[in-house]
Amino acid sequence: MIDVLDRLGRAALLVDGYGRVQHMNAAAHEIVDRSDGLSTDRGGVLSAVTPRDRAVLAASIAGIRNPGRRSIAVDSMMVVRPSNGRHYVLHILPIHRNGRSSARPPIVLVTVVEPDDSGRCASVDTWRTLYGLTPREAAVAEQVQRGEGLQTVADTLAVTLSTVRAHLQHVFEKTHTHRQAELARLLTVVEPIFDRPPPTP
Repeated sequence: MIDVLDRLGRAALLVDGYGRVQHMNAAAHEIVDRSDGLSTDRGGVLSAVTPRDRAVLAASIAGIRNPGRRSIAVDSMMVVRPSNGRHYVLHILPIHRNGRSSARPPIVLVTVVEPDDSGRCASVDTWRTLYGLTPREAAVAEQVQRGEGLQTVADTLAVTLSTVRAHLQHVFEKTHTHRQAELARLLTVVEPIFDRPPPTP
């Protein structure tokens, strides 16, 4: 996962369930060092500059840590920048080890999208890396993300409808989603985060 983050051209951080930064890539370092909306405190906890944003960010990360929380695929929020630049968009995702829940709390992935950045379509390899999908599960996820119906997916992949449903159920379990619309939203959020080419040195 760290190798993946370091190759990104977009800011991304791994934090624990208390918001303590475990790793950040070069783009995230640049943003945090500017303290223009995001920073880290003395304890290494990721924090927003305004009190409201700070509270929302902390609550989102704490919610992922709390095992009693209703499982969701991704939280998103806006972060005000004191420079009066356009707000950052943060996406906060739980990354479960091996794509499944375990007794240990998930790692929290925080990505920072700058408003003027444009993304590209994600590759199925990205989803496989993040969520431990098999090639066939990733292919089903790709079709669902495009808005295809399950029968169309079955025809495209030359498998039965029941096979598609079984693969989709595995995708739901690994991504911690429950509906096709929720899965499509998650994958759409992940698209620009993980498939933007790194900047030229």
